[in-house]
Amino acid sequence: QAPVLTDAPRLNEVLRAIAMMKAEVGETIPIMGVAVGPFSLPVMQMGFSGYLDLIQDDPMHSSSCWR
Repeated sequence: QAPVLTDAPRLNEVLRAIAMMKAEVGETIPIMGVAVGPFSLPVMQMGFSGYLDLIQDDPMHSSSCWR
């Protein structure tokens, strides 16, 4: 079942920011957004092997899901 968008405060905050940017630039500049999964971001920042090392060597600073 799809989530109710009005129940997602952070999503609504992002959508308001996009609407503000759109109001400012109109059709002159394209505005793009992306959704990144919570486990994808550290991999993009650290590389997959670096993230695996962090999970193994320093579990207190890795995601709470891996504890």
